[in-house]
Amino acid sequence: MNNNHIKIYTPYAISKIIENLIVRPILSKNSNEGFYIKGILGELKQNDYPYFYNIPLRDDMGIIYLDIPKKIGEQFIGYQNKEVCVFGHLKAKTWQGGVQFTLDVSNISPVQEISPELQRQEKTLIQILRSTPKITRTFPDLERYKIDIICGVSSQVRLDFERQVTGLNNIELNFIPVNILSTSEIISAINASKGDILILLRGGGSPSEFEVFNDLELLSAWVNKSTYKISALGHTEHKTYIDILSDLSADTPTMAGSFIKNTILSIQKAKEHEKEILTIQNRLIEEWSKKLKEREDILMKDIVSLKQYKAISMVIIAGLILLLIISYI
Repeated sequence: MNNNHIKIYTPYAISKIIENLIVRPILSKNSNEGFYIKGILGELKQNDYPYFYNIPLRDDMGIIYLDIPKKIGEQFIGYQNKEVCVFGHLKAKTWQGGVQFTLDVSNISPVQEISPELQRQEKTLIQILRSTPKITRTFPDLERYKIDIICGVSSQVRLDFERQVTGLNNIELNFIPVNILSTSEIISAINASKGDILILLRGGGSPSEFEVFNDLELLSAWVNKSTYKISALGHTEHKTYIDILSDLSADTPTMAGSFIKNTILSIQKAKEHEKEILTIQNRLIEEWSKKLKEREDILMKDIVSLKQYKAISMVIIAGLILLLIISYI
């Protein structure tokens, strides 16, 4: 794109324009004009809709949210967390009782082109994303859990994770140490896992150290593993393709441990409540059955008494009839 004669805004500048539009009773003419905006493209989260909705485009001072048609966005999967220039029109929509402005994107251009090899990898990644089932696996409901954890050979994140799951007596932790920068070692660990839950842990680091989790072979191995999978890589600012393909993406290893403990405790509590409800239900059934039996016994006695009264009455009536006959004679 030739930007020599085009005014390109920053997310911060657009946010100020939006503020101006919101406070005016009537939208200005500029709200119907297209805008070029340059910033860092956020994560394109997969969904079942024709658009990627509310995708952040940010700079150091501001943020604007984008609605991107999938036919455009899927061509720029590889530009997540990279600088791009987008073109679109501001649109207003109601959200949680208020008005929200987003940019309806009609074009995206890279600020810096990626290599043909990376473009090829991105196309392959799109195929993986499209072929991956959209339904996320539910957390397994088991009496005991075998949890395989892939992490660095010497890793603080292991301790961070273990602290969070302290107190659970129905889990077996199996740590699989690997060179966390080695694609082949991580793939081998994924394929070797036999656990009910598979977790991939690592701590923070430079962005380049997380490229291993965008490797196509590694992603294929991860997707083909049928167990429940959790990725917990780095910190909140680190997002990779493997996070998109996980059943749960935790922001940190600590949060992954907390999720495991809270979920297992919730399942246990639900089972205890279910047992309590079943016990109460059985007790009520037993009590009502006993009361019904007592009422049935009383009713049967009443029936027997009625039959006796009926027999006596018939005898009395027969006697009275006989006396009448005798009196006439």
